Amino acid sequence: MGPTADLTSIVERVRRGHGLDTRDLSGATLRLSAGGPAFAMKGQRHTFENVEATVTLRPQRVRFVGPGWSEEWAAPELVSAYRRLARGRRRLRWDRHDVTAFASAALWTYVSLPHLLASQQVRARATGVLRHKDGLWDRVDLEFDDDIATHSRQQAVYIDDAGLIRRHDYVARAFGSFVTSAHFLSDYRDFDGVGIATTRHVHPRVGGRAIRRPVLVRIEIHDATFVTEQCR
Repeated sequence: MGPTADLTSIVERVRRGHGLDTRDLSGATLRLSAGGPAFAMKGQRHTFENVEATVTLRPQRVRFVGPGWSEEWAAPELVSAYRRLARGRRRLRWDRHDVTAFASAALWTYVSLPHLLASQQVRARATGVLRHKDGLWDRVDLEFDDDIATHSRQQAVYIDDAGLIRRHDYVARAFGSFVTSAHFLSDYRDFDGVGIATTRHVHPRVGGRAIRRPVLVRIEIHDATFVTEQCR
């Protein structure tokens, strides 16, 4: 089945593509590494080298454990913390408390996206098709509630023929309201029946066009365990 502008069909593809057609996702534990110029410019180049992250979808909560340290963030405190990241001294430099607040909001969003779409817990609207070298991708625009810590209220995802999210657009407000990003997802792997992209690259974006260089953030997921429950 090729891409379609019908939201119901797209959501069904997302469910099947991510292994959520018979179960709901409630959390995950990931072993990951992340880095790139976006972290380096804030003085946090090495913070996320081989860390463990435990993500709880509801209530929104993320706990990071690294070598000799741990940080945990949860809404509503996380919502306020994320909004402060582009203000005052944080415009130039972050400490570990700051960078884990950013990463908590970001990672929660990335892990939650397929579930939010599949369970229709985020406002969504099919808005067209993007022609990419890998085929045609359906675009779905998303609107998040204000009480969720995430990059921006308005976001968009692009979904391929297999129902996999291949690109995620947003404004990275923690770096400023002008920082528009295109986040590409690849190397999907199946972990106990749930699919997740294990390679992720974030690029600058001008309008709808992603800029190839530089790669602002690189994320590699080394291992994953998901907490699921049967759909009602």
